[in-house]
Amino acid sequence: MRRPIPTVILPSTSAPWPGPTKQCHLTPIPQEEARHGWTHMQRPIPTVTLPRTSAPLPGPTKHRHLTPIPREPRSTVPLPSLLLTNPTSLTNKFDELSVVVKQEDPDIIAINMHYYRSPVYLPPIGLSRHKCVLVRSATPASPPRHHTVQYRPYKESSMREFGSWITAVDCYAPCLSHTLSGRVAHVALTDMRPHIDEHQFGNLKGRSTTQYMVFLLDAILKGLEQRNTVAQMCLIDFKKAFDNVDHSVAVTQLYNLGCRTSFLPFISSFLTGRQQRTKYKDKTSTWLPTTCGVPQGTCIGPVIFLALINSLLQHSSHKVKFVDDVTVFSVNTTADLQANRLQQLITTINEQCQQLKLIPNPNKCQLININLLRQGVAFPDVHLDANPIPSVDIAKLVGLVMNSNLTWQDHVDHIVKKASKLFFMLFKARSFGATQKQLVQLNCQRIRPVLEYACPVWHSGLTTAQRTTLERVQKRVCRIILGGSYNSYTATLTTFGLLSLEDRRGQLSFSFGEKMKENDHLQLLPQRAPSRYQTRHSARLPPVRCRTERYRNSTIPYVTRLANK
Repeated sequence: MRRPIPTVILPSTSAPWPGPTKQCHLTPIPQEEARHGWTHMQRPIPTVTLPRTSAPLPGPTKHRHLTPIPREPRSTVPLPSLLLTNPTSLTNKFDELSVVVKQEDPDIIAINMHYYRSPVYLPPIGLSRHKCVLVRSATPASPPRHHTVQYRPYKESSMREFGSWITAVDCYAPCLSHTLSGRVAHVALTDMRPHIDEHQFGNLKGRSTTQYMVFLLDAILKGLEQRNTVAQMCLIDFKKAFDNVDHSVAVTQLYNLGCRTSFLPFISSFLTGRQQRTKYKDKTSTWLPTTCGVPQGTCIGPVIFLALINSLLQHSSHKVKFVDDVTVFSVNTTADLQANRLQQLITTINEQCQQLKLIPNPNKCQLININLLRQGVAFPDVHLDANPIPSVDIAKLVGLVMNSNLTWQDHVDHIVKKASKLFFMLFKARSFGATQKQLVQLNCQRIRPVLEYACPVWHSGLTTAQRTTLERVQKRVCRIILGGSYNSYTATLTTFGLLSLEDRRGQLSFSFGEKMKENDHLQLLPQRAPSRYQTRHSARLPPVRCRTERYRNSTIPYVTRLANK
């Protein structure tokens, strides 16, 4: 209660505001009201002067910022004393805005609970009108708390035009995070989308881990179609990628990618003034300020990281990204192998990481040497910052298990073992009296997705034995559900209205191909040649030429054949 009250001051303009203004005074609560629990507002409330008009303001006046925003925000400097949230409501017109300031906390989001009379144009940050305000004082930010406090005014007659109840939310981080997630993150990502690396598959609409793996394997297998060629693939890992994000670099990258400058103060406010502590059992540490990193679990966090990592090997076609998972690869002939082109890519990544203030972790990076030739090949070593990257034969990448032979036996064993561990749910549910229909739903929601994750990547490359191994899992599920009444696998599928896993994977692969044909941002399938004539085969995709059976059984040629049927 000893902290100074933040004052909301709207900037003056060169020209007078059209129309009258409204003085909003909030009266402090007397002592008799404290007996009812309303003890939060014992001091005078700052005065908020808001203009009211029914005509639009002139352009220069309407677009004037509260404080000048630098053209190149190189650091997160202290933000304006008044920040207006919900900045993308360009067409909505809101009425007079009520402001409630809680005395204990310097950070507050005050939400307008009642609209009346003619619309008002508040001085915007950018080109928008606002429904909410964030009042920020010069005192250090207090730890956010997750609760909502309601204030009851002393004279309800003076507050009737603002609504009899006004809710002040003091959980600054969650509320602002929700606003950023719903509006600012979406619009900022839309602004940056034309400049984002085309090989980035994370947190972008229309892209997924399946496309990530399809692009990577298709590029490697297509390169291995040439004679006497081998490949190397390196999985880059960063030390606490989200926790070590430099705020100044991140905001600069957002600006360089075309994010509108009116959103940069919001993102800067979202990153600055945060505190964290550690809790173990019933013990908690003291609050400490965070000097770097983006909060995980929010939508704006991955968007900021996308902007940060976008310039990493942006102009190279020998890499794929899924947010912070970066994989670089190189396909070379045996004669050019000693040139060590992969080492050149790793060196470039290390230099760019120093500029972006990212820290690669050479101990967790993995190197896979792919040799499908009959004779052995001596692969050169690859170093990251003078530390050798360990070579492995099996690695897990975005949930898929890969090996140096580019076969799927290790992945099939992994998902079969993982799905078998989930059988206990069926036994438990059956012991609790679950019906057969409920057990089937449990299988479709919990067990079957494990066996079908990213199946367009590996379905076409399965052997007959591997397909049988996967089908046995669903057969066992049917036996568990039916118990002693189990007769045959085919009859059980007909009774429950299920498909075999092989048919399901075929349908998912076909659906994946259809979505790829309609994807405007990513062209994985071969494109039709333009023609002025309508022919019988105009809707067919050109076939993919394959020299080896391995590439013929990969995703792109297989999906192309499905689409042409």
